[in-house]
Amino acid sequence: NPTIQTDKNGKAKVEFYNSDANTTFRAIAEGISKNGLLGREEKTYSAQSTLQIDAKIPPYLTQGDEPKIAVVFRNNSDQNKTIEFNKIVPNSLKMGISDSLITLKPKESGRIILPLTGNKVVKSNLQLIAETDTEKERQILPFTIEPKGFIHQFEYLISKDSAMTFTIPEYFDESLSSDYQIFRNTASQMLDDVERLKRKPYGCFEQTSSTTYPNYFILKYLQTKGNIDNNEAKEAVSLLKTGFERLLTFETKDKGFSLFGSSPPSITLTAYGLMEFNDLKNVLPVNPALLERTAKFILSKKDGKGKFLLNNYEEQDQSSKNTYYWSQQAYILYALSEVGMKSEIMKEYQHLYQIHQYSDDFYLLSLMSNIAFQLDKTKDYEFLVNRMQEKFNKNIVQAETNFMQGRGNDIKREALALFALALMKKNDSNKNLIFNVINSVNMQNSYESTQTLVIRLKALTEFYKTNPNVMKTAEPKVFLNDIELKSTSKTTNFLKKGNNELRVKYPEENGFPVLFKYQFNNLIPEKNPNPELYFTTTLDKNTAKIGDNVRMTIKIENPTQKNFGMITAKIGIPAGLTMDPKNLKAMMDRKEIAYFEIFDNYLVLYWYNLNAKKNIEVHLDTKAEFAGKYTGKANHAFEYYFQQNFQWTDG
Repeated sequence: NPTIQTDKNGKAKVEFYNSDANTTFRAIAEGISKNGLLGREEKTYSAQSTLQIDAKIPPYLTQGDEPKIAVVFRNNSDQNKTIEFNKIVPNSLKMGISDSLITLKPKESGRIILPLTGNKVVKSNLQLIAETDTEKERQILPFTIEPKGFIHQFEYLISKDSAMTFTIPEYFDESLSSDYQIFRNTASQMLDDVERLKRKPYGCFEQTSSTTYPNYFILKYLQTKGNIDNNEAKEAVSLLKTGFERLLTFETKDKGFSLFGSSPPSITLTAYGLMEFNDLKNVLPVNPALLERTAKFILSKKDGKGKFLLNNYEEQDQSSKNTYYWSQQAYILYALSEVGMKSEIMKEYQHLYQIHQYSDDFYLLSLMSNIAFQLDKTKDYEFLVNRMQEKFNKNIVQAETNFMQGRGNDIKREALALFALALMKKNDSNKNLIFNVINSVNMQNSYESTQTLVIRLKALTEFYKTNPNVMKTAEPKVFLNDIELKSTSKTTNFLKKGNNELRVKYPEENGFPVLFKYQFNNLIPEKNPNPELYFTTTLDKNTAKIGDNVRMTIKIENPTQKNFGMITAKIGIPAGLTMDPKNLKAMMDRKEIAYFEIFDNYLVLYWYNLNAKKNIEVHLDTKAEFAGKYTGKANHAFEYYFQQNFQWTDG
């Protein structure tokens, strides 16, 4: 401010408005004298109201929790104060008996305990008010109560005349929700597929890629349509930028990429990343040096005998050279061939083809057919495609695992999507065969793995780019319990406990796809008829005093002869307990866990794998910080790339 002039002693008086926050501030004065000399001074000072109110509450609660909130009042004046305590709480909260007045001497503090009971789901705020005859202070705290029990989620994707019934059992109040959506273009449906992935934890490199990479395919599809939807395009670009920036954080000091950004890097993931970055350079400013050093790292891992050296958590039992091992070898070659490498990987391809050209594994065959086409190995390509066509026509598609150690029906769909991509590479391929394969691929699945979604969307966007008129455009009528739904309908209002009916009617039997979904919470967990893992969580004490340590023990067992891929556990920590992130980081350093994150108010723990007849046991040390009675959200452990393998435990 040039109007401020100091006196002969270098002093000046200034006045300014100050925040009313009760905290410490820093003032900085800088100036220049008429002789050009510079001056600078810093000063810290504190500001506080003569009346203060303060409270801490847990970041979230679970239905049925009974927090006892300690509300602290402070009299910073030189006179006695009688303070009236008022509160504004959501209507669904039940307040216990508490004092409404407190008298404090000068510079004295005191507290009032506010007991609450939250039996209904709430996302609102809590207002605490301290008032005297001349002063009024207010604190507003965000207040969230989440459903207790076990969540049940259901989805139906319909594109032809259909009538189906479903049953809704007893559920907790306000936990039932539903929605429906009509996909009037392919891009909308694909964007929704990506959003579905984000309702699951996605903390590692592959999972982050799988919520990023599909947006590239969607954007390219929109660009080929001609009449591009700006909102959808902007959303796709925004998601690409955010995802790409996060992906760069997983690069290790060795110039490769790993699941959680720590060494050693994963060769297969780095190859996947190279393929992704090579595509993203068409729509984002990707540094060429990134592509160069990533490719150099992958090629440095060739063993000179026709294979790539994998790291420890990728190999498992490399001596057996099982299907998982060869799936990784094939995927590395697939990714490198997609970025244009030929002579650099010819030896490795020939070695793979020699061993597996007669394999019955559809995933391996489909990867090899794509590689063969890219490397101009026409005879190999025709041989592999003919073998897969024969298997497809006889409905004997078998696929054991993918490069992320996924399994189950997802891998078959992934292999079919790769088969479709291989077919579409050749201009004179059988159009009817491509159409039939795409129909087998384009099916909704609540358990769909991240990698399966990526490959499926890649195949679908390629198909729709060259077959834009395949999608039927008839507008459906949707009826829920005989009530026709409109775009503004709140579908939850039309659901009921017991049997419900959903009907979809098209003018010409089929048309725009309709996605109907609903969810609720109750005390009965989703049943896994064939569990392959056992999961338990226990606390070492059920009652504790403020400041006490409370230990939670988490145990996951694999009683089978199978090796499981990545294991994920969502742990519901009771709201009255807190954790020190330093302890979790120490668990990573000790290799007790691979990674952790907070997702949807859960503590999410990851492990690279869980081999046959092995178990995981870890201890979480928490601290009792908030008085009251609390129950954690239900806990859930599952095999990330085969989510049909899961178990729930009570919170």
